[in-house]
Amino acid sequence: MCLTGCFAIPLLVEPSLMAPVLSQPSLPMNPFDRASVGCSEEDLEFACKRSKKENIPVLGFKFSNDILSSNDKFKLLKFQLGDLFVDTIIDSSVGNPNNIPLHAHAVFTTHYEDTPNHPTREAFERLVKYYRDRLLS
Repeated sequence: MCLTGCFAIPLLVEPSLMAPVLSQPSLPMNPFDRASVGCSEEDLEFACKRSKKENIPVLGFKFSNDILSSNDKFKLLKFQLGDLFVDTIIDSSVGNPNNIPLHAHAVFTTHYEDTPNHPTREAFERLVKYYRDRLLS
């Protein structure tokens, strides 16, 4: 989750990783490089090449106004991976239709709501389907 959120990217150098997911990736927190995913340029390049070569989607989940999980990380991954970076950014802006707090951070724990049609529940269902598709086929 937040502390390990970006570990999935450098772990793509390991051939056994088949279902990389980033959930509200916070680390590294670098105010001078908010897009950093916490690995070397070489590892990022390798991870992106492997994802594209083997058609491995990378899922990402976060709240739109999460100050700990930078939007810049997701923008970088979308730029690097294109359609293989499947981001789910849940609206946490002021007045959002689901009353998600502006400070919401933890998509699958603290701010998760197990209610049909709630965006965090839909994100969870998307995550489970992804794991089933990637790991059980």
